[in-house]
Amino acid sequence: ARGSIVELIEAGPGRVEANCVYFKNQRCGGCQWLHLSAPAQIAAKTDIVSSALRHLCRDGLIIEPILTPTPPFGWRRRARLHWFRSAKMDRALIGFTAPKTRRITEFSTCSQLTEPPTFALADLRLVLAPFLHKRGQIDMLFGATDDGEPTVAVSIRGPFAKRGLRSLAECDSIGSVRGRGVEIGPQTLIIDGGVRAQASDFAQASTAGNRTLGECLSAWLGHSNRVLELFAGGGNLTRTLSRSDNSVVAVEHREPDVSTDLFAGLVEWMIDDVDVATKKLADAHEHFDVVVLDPPRTGAPGAMANIARLKPERILYISCNPATLARDALAIAPQYRPVRAQPLDLMPQTSHVEVVLELHRR
Repeated sequence: ARGSIVELIEAGPGRVEANCVYFKNQRCGGCQWLHLSAPAQIAAKTDIVSSALRHLCRDGLIIEPILTPTPPFGWRRRARLHWFRSAKMDRALIGFTAPKTRRITEFSTCSQLTEPPTFALADLRLVLAPFLHKRGQIDMLFGATDDGEPTVAVSIRGPFAKRGLRSLAECDSIGSVRGRGVEIGPQTLIIDGGVRAQASDFAQASTAGNRTLGECLSAWLGHSNRVLELFAGGGNLTRTLSRSDNSVVAVEHREPDVSTDLFAGLVEWMIDDVDVATKKLADAHEHFDVVVLDPPRTGAPGAMANIARLKPERILYISCNPATLARDALAIAPQYRPVRAQPLDLMPQTSHVEVVLELHRR
């Protein structure tokens, strides 16, 4: 069963006045915790991690105090918007969806977005909305061109008239657009000091949060290791792993678009499905000192057995879902013991929490 608040009779500990009318009216599902103070959010995320990893704690896991590198507001450099237009409407509605619905809420400002995507959103509504049809999705990413100019890339999926994209590309707030065979402007932007990403690619939403995640990983990794990186994506963590004389085999299902000098010849890319790649490497008796994986929220259940077969001395598992992290760690518990976990609050005002888990071979 699900319930919704009808009346607030007495505020609980840590409750604050939300600064967003769309959140108050339950019209936007982007934030879940705008009504909680920062200390209350940290306490809740600490409880989420502790609860999910409780079985690992019985095996000696130490959970470090949560890190909070991301400012409370104005941190989001990427966003996924949705649109809807019926046959009777003269333009599409563009915005976020209400909680657990497909209803679109248009908004003029968002306390989570940085300024450039906010400016780009205004042009999307003014210029592009009349050319959109039915339902679709718009991804925005704030980064820099090869010349170092800050800009926003836009990727559009759904039915639309192509001339709308050409009009959108002329807006000063938008550096590139992409959709259904139309590509105008640089299709990849540089983020985080050299990683290239498209608007539709996954990237950490916060620059400061991503920096702290990389620093944590670097400190735990050490030097002169042979490293296997799984779910390498566009090379965000690969850049960190390839420093300090580490040689890296990075596994990703498609060829990444990276700067040619970003990894200085220290990275070998293996383009394959992670489950298939780990089996191939294990069958070939490859040796790695450390395995690093950063899977999607669903985790990596199909790869854990083969990771154990590779017999690395350590495993560093980065997860945005403590529940699937615990499941995957327990799957290799006979071979690997949990040592420490570092929670990170990379997305304030939401229920999401990142965790870096270190496991040692028994």
